[in-house]
Amino acid sequence: MSYITLTISIIDLLLSSAQWIYTLYCKRTNYKISIDKFEWYDKGSFNKCVLSLTIQNLSNSPLIITRITIKDTQCYLSHQYVGERYFPTFPESDIPRTERVLSADFPINIVANSGIMCKIVFDFHDKTFVCGKMIDLKVQTTNKAKTYTLYCPDKSNGLKL
Repeated sequence: MSYITLTISIIDLLLSSAQWIYTLYCKRTNYKISIDKFEWYDKGSFNKCVLSLTIQNLSNSPLIITRITIKDTQCYLSHQYVGERYFPTFPESDIPRTERVLSADFPINIVANSGIMCKIVFDFHDKTFVCGKMIDLKVQTTNKAKTYTLYCPDKSNGLKL
């Protein structure tokens, strides 16, 4: 009788351990980032960069991004005006509409298994800094920091702000 009890307890220990490892695996921080658009502004004493990012949360737990840096240059952590969208006339109303576009407001919260598109603003006070085709983007989450080397599309000059 004691062998049956011992066998059941060992199986229970193995199944509990497997469930615990599977839960840790599912709740790990797993996300993917890509640059959709790169805008560069010359402001005289400094340069301004606006990145349009697509961030996909691939894990079963929420993702919270607290900060993003490019070569030790911090992003802005609050909303900032980065342009506007103009919607031409609509057939049903004939009234044109303009919307202001703001940058992301940090921290960025992304629910499990979803994604967002957002604009991130950087000010480079060093006029010698030039972004190449590949950008080292360091993303800080609540769990850990991870560095991505991402392809940057050709720069497009944005609106004069």
